[in-house]
Amino acid sequence: MGLSLRRTRLVVLTVLVAGSFVSACSDDEATSGAVGTAGQSQSIVVTKSNRGVSVENRAGRPVKDVQVAIRPVGGGPEFLQTVSTMDTGERKDLALAEFRTSDKVGLNAMFIRPKQVTVTARDDQGTNYQVTVPWK
Repeated sequence: MGLSLRRTRLVVLTVLVAGSFVSACSDDEATSGAVGTAGQSQSIVVTKSNRGVSVENRAGRPVKDVQVAIRPVGGGPEFLQTVSTMDTGERKDLALAEFRTSDKVGLNAMFIRPKQVTVTARDDQGTNYQVTVPWK
């Protein structure tokens, strides 16, 4: 009888610890920010979640060569996703599973913890945009 009580306590403790890890690792809090050249702010807005990254074009004109890079904690190669063009006001939702390294290795959120997201883009008038958002 004493052994089954110990096992029950161990199972309950394991579930509580696992639950605290899951809640600490999940991050649905949206973070956005933008830095553009020529004094523009909020031109490209980045929102992150535990499922993916959203990029919204608020530059006032279409942008092209949009590259979204996720840098992992501890270094290693960046995971990239490219969007050829985005119209004004357009929003793209990119799943984490869609990101790949230059060696075509996919981002597995179970093993890779993102550190930050960087989005670069340019418009037809030559204005370059770059946004870096910490993952937290």
